[in-house]
Amino acid sequence: MLTWAQIGLHRKPIFLLDVAGYWQPLVALVDHTIAEGFADPGLRDHFAAVADVPALTAALRTALSRRNPSSV
Repeated sequence: MLTWAQIGLHRKPIFLLDVAGYWQPLVALVDHTIAEGFADPGLRDHFAAVADVPALTAALRTALSRRNPSSV
């Protein structure tokens, strides 16, 4: 999904439900890849990790309201 977002095949928000830090190794890998110059810093703009379902709900509402205010 990240690759599709990067090449413009979709513009949907991508959220990782990071319960108990499950996705932190992936986030750290992406950050490391960017820091070492193997990926553009803009990669981090394509996804976000959220800690729980209420945070996910809020993040989705925010992301979707930015795209189409009448759809929320």
